[in-house]
Amino acid sequence: MINGEVLSAGLIIIGNEILSGETSDSHVRFLSLNLREMGIKVKVVIMIEDDKRSIISAVNSMRKAHKYVFLTGGIGPTHDDVTTAAVAEAFGLPLQLDVETKKELELFYRNRGEVMNEARTKMAYLPKGASLIKNKISVASGFNLSNVYVFAGIPSVMQAMFREVRDSIVAGDAILSASISFMVSESHIADIVGKMQQKYKNVDIGSYPFVRLGSTGTDIVIRTTSKESMDQIKSDITTAVNSFLEENGLLKSNSLGTNTLVLKKQDNCNPTKTDAVAKDASLPSIKAKASSGKSKSTPSRSSLSLGSKSGHSSASVPKNKANKAPKPVTKASKSVTKKSKSTQSTKNLRPL
Repeated sequence: MINGEVLSAGLIIIGNEILSGETSDSHVRFLSLNLREMGIKVKVVIMIEDDKRSIISAVNSMRKAHKYVFLTGGIGPTHDDVTTAAVAEAFGLPLQLDVETKKELELFYRNRGEVMNEARTKMAYLPKGASLIKNKISVASGFNLSNVYVFAGIPSVMQAMFREVRDSIVAGDAILSASISFMVSESHIADIVGKMQQKYKNVDIGSYPFVRLGSTGTDIVIRTTSKESMDQIKSDITTAVNSFLEENGLLKSNSLGTNTLVLKKQDNCNPTKTDAVAKDASLPSIKAKASSGKSKSTPSRSSLSLGSKSGHSSASVPKNKANKAPKPVTKASKSVTKKSKSTQSTKNLRPL
């Protein structure tokens, strides 16, 4: 449980193509991150096939258990797009032709030189009383009925629909998230993390192992609505873990630095995980200096510190060998070079 006012949500991801593995899901990540900013915690996600009975059961179960329910997929023109009809039946409502949507669809297809057939007209039917969710990418609309929001399955369209309704959704307190990375295996500090969770019952504390630069480590992720709680917990965990490492002689064996690596703040809509550079002097630099491009130049100190794949540093190469002038090119080697270039240029040609 997270302290503050946090609302719950359930996600229903619909589509045979997702369950078969043919299409990768991106909806869960997008919706979860954006809802978290709004103080809405996704508590359950289910993925189901394009089956009317399954959708009805999932909708009725989730809309009673959560403040919000978000569905994606199955609102197109084909025979297996059954989400709209399923949601209508879940609420005990008839489907009703939305005249405005039909006109927009007719205009869209007419401008493309196409006719409005029965399959396309299907997209103009909505559960009676539902509110349209338009978007700036597609003429097709999603809809909202009570606490249930139905979006398209195409990621770009789904995201556009979500942005259309985001400001109208009653939000809770934004959920803050921070991560601390320790270069130690998860099992070493599991007891410490467990005690911290017991101490701070209204905060979510998660433990996630990783392998980075050949070494195992653990990310401790803290989620709370209170910045004060966040700062205190980060301090407590860092102190406890580092004390444990020092007491057990593990601090010195930390090849990537004795201090913690704290993840920088992320953009929730397009997150990229970036580690702050450790301040420990023993941490090898991974920012190689720009090469001058000259064959005779000596490799930079920072690039030498990384070492080769075999584990030996390239700094062991004698200078006289590193700076030795290249051998003159023979006629035979020139011939080979020309042939390879000719072959390469032929491969790059596009078929007519």
